[in-house]
Amino acid sequence: MDSLADTALFLVAPVGLAFLLPAVMRRYFALLLPTIGLYVITQIVCRARFRRGGSFHTWLAKAAGALVGVVFVALLWVGEAVGVVLWLMYAAVALATLAHLEQLAVALTLYRWDADVPSFWHARFFASTSKGNATTLGNGNPWDRAGRLSGHQ
Repeated sequence: MDSLADTALFLVAPVGLAFLLPAVMRRYFALLLPTIGLYVITQIVCRARFRRGGSFHTWLAKAAGALVGVVFVALLWVGEAVGVVLWLMYAAVALATLAHLEQLAVALTLYRWDADVPSFWHARFFASTSKGNATTLGNGNPWDRAGRLSGHQ
């Protein structure tokens, strides 16, 4: 359910921004294309490999989501006239692109689908130690909130 909300927000927010600030969206839409493309590619890879969408919620994706939220609020509040907003927007797009690259790497690394994988490093560790056959916590997540594999220190 959380992943559906993420996808809905990912699709609806740019449309809303296009209605509220069409000049900004026209000017910077090309900047968003690599990020959108990586998101679509990641979802296709996850559907092909695991028969479900990716919902890894990596730390990098959470940071990117927070920064994108700050940029949306800043754009709606002061517009693009303030130079800091543009730099924040470039940083948010770069971070979101890196986050989607990481999620694609996670999707290609895991042997089976898992939710809430903290990072690519965690996916590599999990894939190399368990070959995807280890039991996980009830929600399918083998890591605790601190990013440690459960049962390991």
